Amino acid sequence: MTVSTAAMTEPRRRASAFDVALSALIVVMIALAAGAVWAMIALWFGRPFAALALPLGMVIGFAMRSAGFGGTWLGAAAAALLTLVASAYAQGLIASTTVALAMGFNLLETLKRIGAEFAFAVAWARATPVDLAIFAAGAVIAAVVAGRR
Repeated sequence: MTVSTAAMTEPRRRASAFDVALSALIVVMIALAAGAVWAMIALWFGRPFAALALPLGMVIGFAMRSAGFGGTWLGAAAAALLTLVASAYAQGLIASTTVALAMGFNLLETLKRIGAEFAFAVAWARATPVDLAIFAAGAVIAAVVAGRR
């Protein structure tokens, strides 16, 4: 059996701007969905589970690689940033739900009343230095996974 090397030597097709934008949007949605799942797990068990930032970083790093952004410093930086955004999103959802339960309103009504600024202020006040270090470690994991070729 002979194997053609033509497929191995052909240059890769350059992605269009639409493909790149769609891939970036998909990775952002994966990061936000992962943050929401993290919040649901934390609320179900009644604990913040900061350590979920570590597998979250791996998921986002692999998503960046799958979307074609892997192996570049820009992809690694974006993966780290998305991990921090997803961590903040999860913590904001956890804080908002905690306030909603305390006020006796549903989540949407609570967000309308308190606003996103207050929800993130509560999340920031609840975060310990260890939590912040774990969030940073998750970002580093995402960068390393996305940065590999």
